[in-house]
This record gives sequence, structure tokens and C-alpha cells, in this order.
Amino acid sequence: MAGENWLSKLLTRRSEKHELRNHEWTVLRTLFDRLKSDRSAQNGAGSIDAAETYLSKHSGKDWAELNEGELRVGATLTEPALNQEFATLLRLAKLRDNDLYREFVQYQDLFRGVNQEKKMEKREIYLSLLYALQSGFVEMRFQRRLMKETSWRLIFLSFVLFALFIPLYLSIFSSCTSGVCWHWRLPAVIASAGATGALFSRILAFQRVQTVLTYDQTVAAYETGPLLLRMVFGIIGALLLTLLLAGGLLQGPLFPSFDVWSLLPEAQCTKQEGSEEVTCIGSEFAKLFAWSFIAGFSERLVPEYVSGVERGKAAEK
Repeated sequence: MAGENWLSKLLTRRSEKHELRNHEWTVLRTLFDRLKSDRSAQNGAGSIDAAETYLSKHSGKDWAELNEGELRVGATLTEPALNQEFATLLRLAKLRDNDLYREFVQYQDLFRGVNQEKKMEKREIYLSLLYALQSGFVEMRFQRRLMKETSWRLIFLSFVLFALFIPLYLSIFSSCTSGVCWHWRLPAVIASAGATGALFSRILAFQRVQTVLTYDQTVAAYETGPLLLRMVFGIIGALLLTLLLAGGLLQGPLFPSFDVWSLLPEAQCTKQEGSEEVTCIGSEFAKLFAWSFIAGFSERLVPEYVSGVERGKAAEK
């Protein structure tokens, strides 16, 4: 019984999702039925037969069928119907696309009254507006799908990074025998912090998108390849910043202190009495990880510093 209720709710949600498309298809069929009963439309009998054949074979199960059905029925419209439908599409264009509205509003006077000599011209204008609106709607749905796919890609990469970074970060606060574990723990945590900062910068940019992403924007910044490349850039930036800090090239109260720098940073590590276990904690390591994250997040921080040093050395020569 519970399974039936779950299936019923799922089918109901799917039905509600397609309610708009089903409504549009019903309106289209109603309009076409009126055209068939109007004998004045028989001057386009071939178009009417073609449209009727198409509508009888399809049910508007997707937007592509609905769009083609609208174009086929549009080719059969009588002149009074053309006037009415053009006014409807023009109002829709005004709501969705101001540029498209300004392009077609100049033909508004043409669609007032009946003029057999202008009928073919009016039909071409109507079909052009209809096709432009359909194309805009298709593009909008495509961009929304890109946004959805991009958001899930960012979520997946975030979970992968968290799964790697959190255990590594927690390992810093665990005990390890001798300093051998630092051969891989510290650089790995610094690298993962840089990668996390780089990914966070992309997530933040994605959240700031006001409307939708274009295809070119998605390919350039949010496909898996560019995202991984940005994370590699963040890793390099974090490791390079750590070397600058360790070398004393960056100093100050906001930066971590490396007075004693070795594979085992003894300034931040303590050895338990009567044991060989060493535990490393402290604010200096927190500063190091924070700056590693910032170096990964900022695309300019480390490169601009290196460029400044290069310019300074060039000026000395």
C-alpha cells in the first residue's frame, strides 16, 4: 500500500510538471478544430490536411512536438485568426523579450482588419514571430539544463574534496610516531586546501550568476576539465605560498611563523612524556591552512606577488 502511495505521488508530480505543456497542446487542438469548421480556411486545404495528419499522430508528449504542431497550425490560420494570434504572441514577446517585441511591434497596424492582398505577408510575419519565441524558449530551457548539470557537477566535486580534505586535516591533530608522517600529511593538506579554495571560487561565481549560464560560459569555466585545471592552479598557488612563507619572504602577524622549519615542525608539535608519539596542533597551522585556502581561492594573489618580485629584480638591473 505504501508503495502504491509513493508511485501515485510520483506520477502526480510528473503530471503537474507537464501541466503547462498539456494545456498548450489542448489550446492548439481547440484552435485547429475551429479552423476545420471554418470553410474560409479551405484555400489552404493542403496545409490543413497536413496539420490534421500531424496532430492525429502526436499527443504533445514533449516540447518539440508542441512547437512543430504550432508551426503547422499557424500555416493554416485564417486572416481573422492571424490577427488574433499575432496580438497574443506580441503580448508574450513584450513580457519575455523586449528586443523581439520592438522588432515586431512595427507590424501591429498590419494585423488590424482584413486585407486579402496582405494575407501571405501577415502569415510570414506571424510564423517568424512564433518561431523566434519558440527558439528563445528552447534556448532558455537548454540554459536551465546547463545550470542544473553545472550545480550537480560542483556538488559532486565538493563532496570528493571534502572526503579527501577532512580526513587529512583531522590527521594533523592526531598522534604520529616520529616525523615521517609529515612527508605526505602536511603537503597533502596544503594541496587539498588550495584545491578547495579554487573550487569555492567557482561555486561563489556560480552563485552570483543573475540569470542563466550560456553554453560558452559553461564550457569555458564549469566543465570538468576547466574545473580540474582551476583546482590544479589552486594547488600550485597554495604550495608556492607555503614555500614563500617558509622562506621568510612573507612575514607578519597574519602569516604563520616558521622559526623552526623541518619535516617535523617542532615549533607546533609536542611529544608526550614516556612515549614516542608526537601531537601537532596550534594557531600557526590554522594560519597556514587558511592562507593555503586563500591562495587557491584567489587567481591573482600568488601570481601578482611573483610578478612583483620579477619586476623589482628587473628594475634593479
